[in-house]
Amino acid sequence: METLPFAPYSNTLQEILRRKYIKRVSEWLLSTDEHSVLAQKAGSVWESALTIISLAEAAEIFRTSNEELELQAEIKRKSAVVARWLLDKKCDDQKRNETYHCWEKVTWDTAVVTRSLLIALSKYRAEFSEEKQQEILNTAKTAICWLHCRFDEWETDVKYPFGPADIAQIVITMIYVREHYPDIYWHAIQTFYGAEPKDLATEIVKYLLHIKTEKSITVQISAGETQDIVTCWWDDYFTTAEVIESLALFHVYCDNKPSLKEEHKELLNSIKVAITEACTYFEQNQVDGTWGSHIDTIKVIHAYVMIRKMAPRKTQPNPKDDWLLVPEIHTTFKALRWICDDKQIFSDGSFLHTMFLTIFYSQALVEVYNSWEPAKSTVDQLYDDVVWSSPVRTTPERSKRLRLSLKHRELHEENERLIQRNDRLKKIVSTIILTAIALPLFIVVGDFTERLNISIASGMPDKRGDFFEYAAFFVAIFGALITLIWNDRLKEKIRQL
Repeated sequence: METLPFAPYSNTLQEILRRKYIKRVSEWLLSTDEHSVLAQKAGSVWESALTIISLAEAAEIFRTSNEELELQAEIKRKSAVVARWLLDKKCDDQKRNETYHCWEKVTWDTAVVTRSLLIALSKYRAEFSEEKQQEILNTAKTAICWLHCRFDEWETDVKYPFGPADIAQIVITMIYVREHYPDIYWHAIQTFYGAEPKDLATEIVKYLLHIKTEKSITVQISAGETQDIVTCWWDDYFTTAEVIESLALFHVYCDNKPSLKEEHKELLNSIKVAITEACTYFEQNQVDGTWGSHIDTIKVIHAYVMIRKMAPRKTQPNPKDDWLLVPEIHTTFKALRWICDDKQIFSDGSFLHTMFLTIFYSQALVEVYNSWEPAKSTVDQLYDDVVWSSPVRTTPERSKRLRLSLKHRELHEENERLIQRNDRLKKIVSTIILTAIALPLFIVVGDFTERLNISIASGMPDKRGDFFEYAAFFVAIFGALITLIWNDRLKEKIRQL
């Protein structure tokens, strides 16, 4: 009798993924060789780099749960070994009369390797000598410049099918560098652009949105009734998933920075529309939770579950649970069930004993663990929820609902901005009116109380002590009223009293 995956059913899916699947695939990627990981044996720099990234994410999961201390130590040691090996594999390339570093002179590889080296340095700094630490930083600086040059010549010199996926990896790397290594980021910006700096990630995101393919799909709603819905994609499932990941990460990064959020307001809205349409594309084209080949399904589920954390709507009454995009639970679970089936995940933890599939599978597991909310449920509850939600809502209805949710979010944000602007205007007007009233009142009251009797000979008040006491009292009252106008928290406390 075939055993269903994810047992025991009384445990949460997260527990099972961590202790059974993520642990075993991490051990397989590490290999039994003391001096290398498995990807190094084939001489593959990008697979070795992705191994560092994947193992770092797995180690963080084990660290948070306080489990697998020996495995964490092994990941730390071998990641440093791989990083030093990757440094030896770099090559030189002449761009704009400068010598820059890259790997295989391939954009995708260079972006991934650069990010992996910086992740290794950030997480395992003590494993590197000061000389190696500086070598990693210097190599990353020139590699980032090389990526700038690569995109600059994209339309003229770089012509091959996987274009969008390659430059999507540049976006992911640039976001990581800008957030964790701002010195390297600004060095590359100033080196490449000089006096008029640009943000490479922003330029690539605009380009990716420009080259997307929009496709109208006719869907049957009921007998004799159909409806057209708009979707978008980039070349194929794998490429679309890569692009969606880069757009989502860019959106999250900008959304958490108020200045960038305001600066890129229109661009972020365009991203949300594109991801909504791509989400519809994924859902409409899935067949029992799969998309084409093994690698396509693995990549799509990775991108599909990460979009939930992209754009939460900060509205009442449930701001934490009010999300713009929520992966359909039955679609996600079917895909996860398929990739974790024991006919594909062998006893050693690998995916069909295939290196590149296993690496992407590992990353998909980590993303499901971190981003998919239902993974916190027990498996028996999850199976029940999936069965309950199995009657699929029509794609046109879901597409309309997502678009309405997106429009609702935009209107809500615009309303918040108008409220804030009106509130500031009211405060300014109130301050002007109070000032206009206070000055004549100061003179009239002072004259009435004989504290503003000005000496014609000296031009000063006759009773200086009384005047200064009176002026100090009046200024204190005026300051308190101004504070009350501008301090929202104080007004709220007064209302509560």
